[in-house]
Amino acid sequence: MSLQPAESRLVVPFAGSVSGQGPLTWGEKALLQDQRETGWALNATGAQNLAPGTTVEQAAGRLGRLISNQPALRVRLADDEHGDPYQTVAASGEVAVEVLDFADDDDPVDVAKYTERLWQDWLIDPIDHYRDWPSRMGIVRHRGQALYQVLSFNHLVIDGASMTYLMPELGVGKPPARSGRSTPMNILELADYEHSEAPRRSAGGLCGSGSRNCATSRRPPSANRCMPVAGWAAGTGTAGSPRRLPSRRCWPSRSAPAGTSPG
Repeated sequence: MSLQPAESRLVVPFAGSVSGQGPLTWGEKALLQDQRETGWALNATGAQNLAPGTTVEQAAGRLGRLISNQPALRVRLADDEHGDPYQTVAASGEVAVEVLDFADDDDPVDVAKYTERLWQDWLIDPIDHYRDWPSRMGIVRHRGQALYQVLSFNHLVIDGASMTYLMPELGVGKPPARSGRSTPMNILELADYEHSEAPRRSAGGLCGSGSRNCATSRRPPSANRCMPVAGWAAGTGTAGSPRRLPSRRCWPSRSAPAGTSPG
């Protein structure tokens, strides 16, 4: 049976203390180059079970707080007078969370399968760097319960390492122990650092000599890989009861990281 959920949107506000404009990081430049050469969306995407009793508003509110806390998730690109891209971190804005309501008589197993297909579709659905925010959320609700969240992040500003810090803020897994700086560089600070003389001095011959400039150095892209998300158990479920999804997140495994510890 083909399911046809009712679709609506819940607008969530966000606001953060960091804002401004700046050049692209090395990772962002590499990612844009990968996208041009491959035509791939290169999203970081997955679906997770929501804890029992979680409401749509609570799940959506987590995304709003995450975007508020992470400047990288408030990035949009623009072009200067020469047509070259730069990034802008917005001080505030709104993101629309997509809510999918399924009919009560829809089979829960079919609803879970629909959710699996949805995140796979989002994996290859491009996020517009100039118009869209870097994060996208969908919430699947059935018989009055918010069961699953579907997430897609623009790999332009998020890499696999960043995901381990971001996902716990969305109710998935536990935050890893931090090391190094107590407050990681935000994306504007990182871009400014990379465009200063400091990384060239510290990298020595890598940036100071040779045929490749640090700003254009890149690794070849490859197929997306999926990894388990800690904190959610997979299960088969039965008709008439919600099915536990085998929660996964996916990202391009070898395209150059965007270079941000979240923020």
